[in-house]
Amino acid sequence: MSQNSMKDDLEIGRVTRQEILGQEYLGPLTRGSNTFDTPWQEFVTEILWGRVWAGSNLSDELKLKLNLAIFTVLGKPEDLEPYVRAAARRGVSFDEIREIITHTAMYAGLPKGFTAIYAARSVFDEMNEGGGQ
Repeated sequence: MSQNSMKDDLEIGRVTRQEILGQEYLGPLTRGSNTFDTPWQEFVTEILWGRVWAGSNLSDELKLKLNLAIFTVLGKPEDLEPYVRAAARRGVSFDEIREIITHTAMYAGLPKGFTAIYAARSVFDEMNEGGGQ
């Protein structure tokens, strides 16, 4: 792969990552980068965001839904929360997100489901969308 296509993938990745996760998530993540972690950030941005996300035949909505299930299985609420926000911003409904977590939990284990449902609830509470629904 040429240096130009790697730079293109990195730039495409930056734009894609920004569009999906938003500046509120990326700002703190990238602002503190230094010579130690900048190569890692660029690698993830180029490969994951510049090639996998941007170059996929799957819709962004489906990829977001998959990530909700994946981070539920992994029991990673801190990683799930930005994808709950991103999915909600892109039109995935409150009910769909809850059903994705519920369905995933039945296969991945209820403790992971509790962790995910509470993480999603905290996002909706923060977004003022979850109260009373």
